Amino acid sequence: MYQPVHFATQELIPPVIYNAKGESSLAMMNEGLLRDLDALHDHLNSIRPGTTITINNWHSGGPFSERGFRTLNMTGSPTEPHKFGRAVDFSSPLWTPHEIRQEILANSAKFVYFTRLEQYLDPEHAANHDEIGWVHVDVVPLQNGQTRIHQFIAQA
Repeated sequence: MYQPVHFATQELIPPVIYNAKGESSLAMMNEGLLRDLDALHDHLNSIRPGTTITINNWHSGGPFSERGFRTLNMTGSPTEPHKFGRAVDFSSPLWTPHEIRQEILANSAKFVYFTRLEQYLDPEHAANHDEIGWVHVDVVPLQNGQTRIHQFIAQA
């Protein structure tokens, strides 16, 4: 199993699972997703040194516990990629979500496993340049006609 360089297991796994299974719970996360998260951290940090990426921060007293793996009774539909360890939501204090999305799209060859990137909530928000306050990436199989990295509209 791939061990991420820049992310502790607690950053990817909710407390209910981590407290029961410890470090072995990392196996619930998709290996390609973990590799691309490390590659993204390295890429962003090469442009703005000191870059950090926040997925879950419950283990350090922060509010986030459902931005990585989610159990069936957590936020979202039962079939969303978070429930299978194939998606994360994150933010970074040195980057806006829009800037990170642009970097992923402009440098997609560096991220061989990312397949989808969440965009604006709806066309009205997009027209006003409003955006969701996080970045969502996942590694789900693409549908016919979708290209890497497929951008999809967030569901409120």
